[in-house]
Amino acid sequence: NSSREQRLDCDHFELLQENIYKFSKSGNIILCGDFNARLGTLDDYVHEMEGVTFPTTVLTGSIEPRKSRDIHINTYGKSLAELCCGNELIILNGRTKGDYIGQFTCHTYSGASVVDYTVVSSEILQSIKHFTVSSITEFSHHCFLSFALEAEPRLGVDKGETLQLLPLPASFVWNDNLKDTLRENFINSNVSSEMNTLFESLNETDSVVSKFTDVIVNVSRNVVKIRNRQTPKKKRKRTIQKQRWFNTSCYLLKKELKKLGSLLSKYPYDPFLRHKFFATKKIISDLLNGLNEISKANC
Repeated sequence: NSSREQRLDCDHFELLQENIYKFSKSGNIILCGDFNARLGTLDDYVHEMEGVTFPTTVLTGSIEPRKSRDIHINTYGKSLAELCCGNELIILNGRTKGDYIGQFTCHTYSGASVVDYTVVSSEILQSIKHFTVSSITEFSHHCFLSFALEAEPRLGVDKGETLQLLPLPASFVWNDNLKDTLRENFINSNVSSEMNTLFESLNETDSVVSKFTDVIVNVSRNVVKIRNRQTPKKKRKRTIQKQRWFNTSCYLLKKELKKLGSLLSKYPYDPFLRHKFFATKKIISDLLNGLNEISKANC
């Protein structure tokens, strides 16, 4: 049902299926974006039926049903539902903390719809801590989707064990004037003897490197000044430099549009809000384009 798909002569869901099959061998699947699919509250998992035994690879109805503010269903929606049922994938929209109602994800002048989704493998569903649909903004008809995935870091230690981190090596303030003095300390008979003993031993590599480092540091301490470790300073928040022509009118209009976007996401069926949002968006676009052209002409 897409002119772009007809022009490219391809089935996007077939391509998705091929990639899911390919990458599922390496781990779990996460899909996120605009699917152009409206599936209402179609099931994205297989319902259990009395007297019917499903293979263990098929996910049955052991999860919460999904809700959606969009009641319409299109061809892509049916394809997405089939894709999820056949690959044990679960849609986060409408059933996850942060979006239990299936918030609209796309707003146009004609109305609102749910066409953007985050889809994950059923195995990691419990690891999704929240999922949110942001308010509509000036930058796109589509809302920004975000989710939090809890994951355990792979540090090579068992649960209950404490990971022991090695201390940072000493840091010295180099001084070219002390170069000869440091060389004399290294050729000292005691240091040479210690180094020979170290390299003649058959200890593990890590042990040899550690002891070698200790020798270097101990000799250097007597000659070169140790650098004091300072607490790293917090990075200043980077501010984006506004264009010279971005005046107070631009700022106030953008502020109003942001407020209208929040209201439209909250009251998507209000025709006055919808008209006001898109009318203000057009005014801002025309204003910015005009000011930009004037600025270029004056350069």
